[in-house]
Amino acid sequence: MSCETKIFKDITSDCNMPTPGIEVEAWVFNRSEISTTYSSADTNQITDISMVGSATAFKIKGYKKNLNCGSDVVVADDMPKRFNHYFSFKNFEFDTESLRNVDNLDDLCIVVERKDKPSNGDGIFVGYGFKSGLFVSSDTHRAWENNGVRSVEMTSIEGGYEPHSQYVVFVADETSPYTATKTMLDGLLPTPIVP
Repeated sequence: MSCETKIFKDITSDCNMPTPGIEVEAWVFNRSEISTTYSSADTNQITDISMVGSATAFKIKGYKKNLNCGSDVVVADDMPKRFNHYFSFKNFEFDTESLRNVDNLDDLCIVVERKDKPSNGDGIFVGYGFKSGLFVSSDTHRAWENNGVRSVEMTSIEGGYEPHSQYVVFVADETSPYTATKTMLDGLLPTPIVP
């Protein structure tokens, strides 16, 4: 198999600008606790995520624009390009358990929901870190800066870059792929305890 890739369709700038940004909640997975199914046709498409054993997913709940994500291309003269994935958030919790939880951030996968919602559902949910994980690259807290909020950034680990700029998480469904995908993701969260 060749290391060289080729484009396979037109790239059109039709001035239909997407709605920028992501929603204020992200799904978070310990990478070692998931099983991921990729499309055989498009290796950047995740068609299913399941949890290993009794593990569950978690959520990071943000506010306004304090969750951010993306990627940067990593170009080398002697190997195929890769992508450094990026996710950041602000942490407002400082109790014992919450501090330990954020201190333990390592080797995670993140799925976010874009604010831009195409009618076919393709590209609404995107994932980062699914092949090599996301690791803390910056974690800053100053009592008198940023209103005392902790700022955390996670990126691909050096040398563990991803083959795609992002992964599209997309469960095909003739009726509503958006609902099917969101239902799959929410089904990986812990079951709420009802009193």
